[in-house]
Amino acid sequence: MCGRFTVRTARHVKLDGVHNSDLPFEARYNIAPGQEVLVVADLGKGLELIKLVWGLIPAWSTDGKGFINARAETLETKPSFGDSFQKRRCLIPSDGFFEWKRNGQAKQPYYFQLKDESQFAFAGIWDRWGTREPVTSCAIITTTANETLQPIHDRMPVILSPESYEVLLSLGTAPDQLRRLLKPFAASEMKMHPVSSRVNHPENDDLDLLARMDAGPARRSESARARPATTKRSAPSVRPRSKSCVSSSSTFILAVPMCFPVAETSHRSSIGY
Repeated sequence: MCGRFTVRTARHVKLDGVHNSDLPFEARYNIAPGQEVLVVADLGKGLELIKLVWGLIPAWSTDGKGFINARAETLETKPSFGDSFQKRRCLIPSDGFFEWKRNGQAKQPYYFQLKDESQFAFAGIWDRWGTREPVTSCAIITTTANETLQPIHDRMPVILSPESYEVLLSLGTAPDQLRRLLKPFAASEMKMHPVSSRVNHPENDDLDLLARMDAGPARRSESARARPATTKRSAPSVRPRSKSCVSSSSTFILAVPMCFPVAETSHRSSIGY
């Protein structure tokens, strides 16, 4: 699955004809469910770079429950995702994501990125829910873990190569061709390292979250000198969904609290499996 990710630089996905590519940029080091995320999608005005709420609420939903992830294997059969996968696919820019490994009673977070630390895009879907105050939201498509992820978790987000961007977004792409895109990214092109459990808390959103837990004193000192001063992200109107964050549609228990800004949306989170 994918429950937290980063967008460290303004090198957004480059595609011809994408509008609003000059959106104000703010580096994010701990993007959490229920928050706004940058997305490349066509919402009726052509492809544009816009902000959507992370946690897809199907248009027909009666309870406003959102799904942060959607399994590639069941996209076409799940009522929550089938129509969106057919008509409303999107790209979600990122440059890394977090996953947790159980270690006794504790869970150790790890940060995953490409070996060259460049930006990429997750495959995603979106939908619009509500009429009076509509919420446009999205989910990240997940697949089976590659060899890099497997020691930590059995799922990973679908990471697309640049040549696949237009293929995913085109409504003319055949279903078989789409399915071939939703595969594990090459493990040989990824790397990971353990990070601080500070990432468990959404209000922490700074570069220090990405520091290696096993870095030596000299390396930590050098890294600290290179960093600008960091602060916690303000979260004035958030409430935790639950202490254990148990998905209502799965027995999987997320290792960190999922918090949602009340002012943005009141939907509950579900992993979407």
